[in-house]
Amino acid sequence: MKRIYDAEFETYNGSEHHHLGKFWWVDSDGSKGTWTRLQAFNYVDDNPGSVYVKEGDAQVWVKAYYFTNNPDVKWIQTEADGIRKDNLTTLAERNRAGLPNN
Repeated sequence: MKRIYDAEFETYNGSEHHHLGKFWWVDSDGSKGTWTRLQAFNYVDDNPGSVYVKEGDAQVWVKAYYFTNNPDVKWIQTEADGIRKDNLTTLAERNRAGLPNN
């Protein structure tokens, strides 16, 4: 099982649009690494139910998504659970503000 503990925004094709582009993870055995957006998508898509985000007592699974009319557009996101502190966007907003994510 891998927990994503930090994320970073990146610009999309030089536009004003930003999306999540880099993710830091830690495995249950303590090993750590980073993923690009596509690497994260591929891992989550190949290993459903194995990646999560956790903040305090809030934990949510990460899922892989793509546009059905354009399957080249791929991303990951957390399941909606009504708790803002446990989602990937919150991690990236903290990263952008220079706040630590663990």
